[in-house]
Amino acid sequence: MYRPQFAFPAAPAGFQWQPCIYQFDQTNLPALGNLTLVSGQESGYIPLMLDHDAPFTLLAVRISNGGVKVLLFDPWSNQLMDDYINPPIYADDLLITVLEGPGIDVPAGSKFSVRFQG
Repeated sequence: MYRPQFAFPAAPAGFQWQPCIYQFDQTNLPALGNLTLVSGQESGYIPLMLDHDAPFTLLAVRISNGGVKVLLFDPWSNQLMDDYINPPIYADDLLITVLEGPGIDVPAGSKFSVRFQG
């Protein structure tokens, strides 16, 4: 469960906070099912589409260890990490990485992107 480091502000006027979890795997993102990378090889940008019905604030990201390094981008193509990360370096006993930081507000229908490195 995500627990913010600081007190969470009230929702903007006319809105309410609604917890939401997006999960991307080979069942809803086919590019993940047939991705094969040799050491050092990089994938293209893989879009992570969000719902079109409401704006979204990214508060945390969990990355399961898939044997590749990961680099995330916001909807405006800004890197959310300095370089590719190797999830097991940051993983807990379940090999899941939690990256926390300030919320990133994005409009409805936005898409984050991910790249992988073998």
